[in-house]
Amino acid sequence: MKKFLLATAALLLSTSSFAQVYVGGVLGWTNQDVNCGDWSGCDKSDTGFKLYGGYKFTPIISAEVSYTDFGKVSLSAPGFSGSYTGTAFGMGAAFTMPLAPKLSGTARVGLASTDADYKWSTVIASDSSSEGGIEPYFGLALGYALTPQLSLTGSFDYQKFDYPRGSGGATLFGVGLSFAF
Repeated sequence: MKKFLLATAALLLSTSSFAQVYVGGVLGWTNQDVNCGDWSGCDKSDTGFKLYGGYKFTPIISAEVSYTDFGKVSLSAPGFSGSYTGTAFGMGAAFTMPLAPKLSGTARVGLASTDADYKWSTVIASDSSSEGGIEPYFGLALGYALTPQLSLTGSFDYQKFDYPRGSGGATLFGVGLSFAF
């Protein structure tokens, strides 16, 4: 056990000279796979965003936190309107590999605290319900280094949700920027 602790401490100390904090944001197209039920109109796509920050332990391994807003699903029927929304606060790991001198690929996995809301209304009445939980997520990204600190990114993120009227998933395809300190 003593050797394991010494080896772990040596590894942490040897990587501390590399340790790097980064932040980023992504804006893009979202799609939520929800149960539209009896609604005659159901637009499952919208605009969403993701904000994230991380700590690189090595050039390959990072710990990350993120907040993702998957936009809104718009529902309609004669005399009724409604919506689904989904957000997630995630914690996980990111694994980055260089693909070319200025190009890198990143895979993300983790768990997120999700919040899915369902609302409907008419002229006379309205109602809403929420569903939350801890769900897995994953993502893939390509980054192009514009400078040593600033990268342009293209990403795909998938989040599982438990919605008030069933379960499904949400995706975000986006572009953004990442800045390393």
